Amino acid sequence: MIGASLLTILGVILFLLGMVQLSGALFMTGPCLFFLGGAMIASRWAGPRIPHSIASLAILFWILAPIEWLEGLEVGMEMFLLSGLFLVLAAIILLMVNSTSLLRVLTKIIGGRKKTLPVMRVALSYPMKKKFRTGMTLAMFALIIFTVTLIAMISSFQTNSVESAYVQQAGGYDVIGFSAPITNISEGISSNPDLTGNFDEVSSLSFSVVEVYHQGESESSSRRMRIYGADDSFFEDGDFTFHSVMTGYSSPSDVWDAVRTDSSLVVVDGSVVATSYGPGAMMGSFQAEVGNRIVVQKGAASYNKTIIGILDEAYFFQGIITSRGFANDQFGGQSPAMFFFTASDSDMENVRELAKDLEKEFMTSGMQTIVIRDLLAEFLEIASSIMGLFQIYLGLGLVVGIAGLGIITVRSVVERRQEIGVMRAIGYKRKMVRRTFIMEISFISLLGIFVGVILGIALSYYMYQDFFGGSGSLFDFFALIPILNITLITGIAFIATLLATMSSAFRASRIVPAEALRFKE
Repeated sequence: MIGASLLTILGVILFLLGMVQLSGALFMTGPCLFFLGGAMIASRWAGPRIPHSIASLAILFWILAPIEWLEGLEVGMEMFLLSGLFLVLAAIILLMVNSTSLLRVLTKIIGGRKKTLPVMRVALSYPMKKKFRTGMTLAMFALIIFTVTLIAMISSFQTNSVESAYVQQAGGYDVIGFSAPITNISEGISSNPDLTGNFDEVSSLSFSVVEVYHQGESESSSRRMRIYGADDSFFEDGDFTFHSVMTGYSSPSDVWDAVRTDSSLVVVDGSVVATSYGPGAMMGSFQAEVGNRIVVQKGAASYNKTIIGILDEAYFFQGIITSRGFANDQFGGQSPAMFFFTASDSDMENVRELAKDLEKEFMTSGMQTIVIRDLLAEFLEIASSIMGLFQIYLGLGLVVGIAGLGIITVRSVVERRQEIGVMRAIGYKRKMVRRTFIMEISFISLLGIFVGVILGIALSYYMYQDFFGGSGSLFDFFALIPILNITLITGIAFIATLLATMSSAFRASRIVPAEALRFKE
């Protein structure tokens, strides 16, 4: 009772701390502990079934409900670990406290035949007598399957997110070029027959390296960044999406118009978004939000700026964006050295050829080009390879889990020698005893697989929406489920489980009734 009360109080404290510190992990963990502690207290008067069922359903709803509980809170990778642990825990508790109803349903579905019914009842009743052991076994198996499923889903999202990544990162352009400063790139393009007429848009950025810090901070806390001076084509033709915009600006064009006409207003790239993952976290970038006032300094020149927009783009250029005129006036003139090209023919082979032609034409300026779609595809392929490596390591964990089931089965045969002897004495044949053990381990492994797969897919739906720009359509989401991959992994896991426990089942079927009844452990 004291432990349950402390757990409930701890849940409330963590929830309040999460709200104060804007910590998503604490905010989510608190209610889960509160529900569990409350169920333990209520079970003293109402029995374990109803309170623990309500608590388990509450945890599942709290984590999986389509409500923006965590909006505005700091969310990191630890959320996936905590979500998985609490989801699996809640599902296992729900199954264990409702085991009687579960057995009744399964017996009606599977045990309809007279030959199957005796085997079915014994096979399903024994695991539910040892609820803690069965629950721990299920949790171990389900947690591994849950993680494998989640990683398989993430890998599928990455493989199919090239287009959404292109929309966010490319701004509608096909090729990016980096070079020494070029005064008039249009002249070079028009003089080359392989290039002239092949581009719908050509935009350019000049840049200077500056020191940046928030207003109110000391200069010693400044970060070195680039400030980009964009030409009119970049403002008019670029189609970069925004992570967030300041209140009062209803569209991207309003933001760009304001930046172009007011030197005190700027846009920054997505690496400044405060997060524990992504480009900003990896590169230690300056962090900011829309509405923040910053000081941009170069030498003796110092200017106050207000951030009115943050781009989704965070890979190809990082820094502050203003108009070229303001950048030249405030930080010194420089010719553009970064160029964005939109091909008239967006066929990938044509785009690649144009990129090569650009490098040839501007070889003296040292131009290097990037075909945006190709680079994004390479990024995603690398990420998918890393996810595949994680799957391999989790597969090793799955092997350990399967070995654990085998050991449990061996122990179960020793514990139940007398029970097996009674079964043989009342008419159970060897094959019936063998089937009992096979059905028992199949029940545990299949239930663990079912729980892990369902919860993994359910949690991945919200990852699909929040991190991969999903449309929210269930049809689009289901189309991305790697059914073959998940089926292959779970199928191998199930077959391996049967193979690991088969010898114990055969050993149990060969036990002689007379010897078993005299056996004492």
